[in-house]
Amino acid sequence: MKPTTLLILFFAAVVGLGATAAARSAGLFNPPPPALTPAPPPPPEVRVVVAARNIFQDTALDRAAVVTRPLRPDELKDYEAHKDQYLTAPESVGQRVAARPIEADRPVTRADLKPLARPDPVHARLLPNKRAVVLGVPRERSAGGLIQVGEWVDIVFTTTYSAPGGPSGTRSLVVAPAARVVVKRDNLLPVPAALPKDGVPIRFTLEVDPREAALIEYARTKGSFALVPRPEADQSRLESRRLSVSVTDLDPGDEAAADVAFGDEELMKRLGLTPPPAPAAVEVIVGKDRKTVVFPAPGGAPGSYTFGPPAQDKQPDDGKKPDAGRMVKR
Repeated sequence: MKPTTLLILFFAAVVGLGATAAARSAGLFNPPPPALTPAPPPPPEVRVVVAARNIFQDTALDRAAVVTRPLRPDELKDYEAHKDQYLTAPESVGQRVAARPIEADRPVTRADLKPLARPDPVHARLLPNKRAVVLGVPRERSAGGLIQVGEWVDIVFTTTYSAPGGPSGTRSLVVAPAARVVVKRDNLLPVPAALPKDGVPIRFTLEVDPREAALIEYARTKGSFALVPRPEADQSRLESRRLSVSVTDLDPGDEAAADVAFGDEELMKRLGLTPPPAPAAVEVIVGKDRKTVVFPAPGGAPGSYTFGPPAQDKQPDDGKKPDAGRMVKR
């Protein structure tokens, strides 16, 4: 091979190697990088209504009973399957009643709540031929204020009595045995509330018969009342009997029971008090001095007693703030 040919081949190899190196440095032999796929955006945050505290069955909820928080990953699957059951507005639980217990921090669903409806009015909670009376009773005279709607109690009346020249003392009387509580704190919904301080009345609406209602209304200014719960055996028996009563059991003649007058004489009889002798007034004249002396006249017309609440039972104004932390169902 001629020297010129070898020289040409050498220069061609050098040029080829240089071109290859230049192309490699320029990246002409590297495959293009794959196109970057943008990361999917995070799912939007879903906030739902959850219980702020443990909620018991048949308890009414208010705005303070719930809060909102984002759904947790373990709750998303159920949420996607039952979106219509979840609540997002805290106001949606207002005046709703729990159909079952709800644990704190658990989402509140529509299935947890009873259908939205007006609560039963007072008259719809009464048996045929029964009446509703309202009594303000402090917690120390109502089992610590823990009596709830639907319980049966005895209404006990206590009074002091005195007569000029006659006996005096304090007596108690069961004016309404087996009365049923139909409303507490003037609220038709069973809302938990703090108990008031000792001596501050808690208002109970009770189901009694017409005669008992008349006696209670008469005795309001004559003494004080206490509510004494009946035992469980009585509660079950009385409630079963109550549920068996229908409107057809109403005897029109029972309406005459409401036509009864109560006075001091009836109260004395129920308390087992013997009417004291009527006081007699005698004018005594000693010289120029005159004075009237009052004393019981033996064999005279019977007198009457003065009735009033015991001093320790006089109730203060119902404007005191409640104790914090003690909650009971209305």
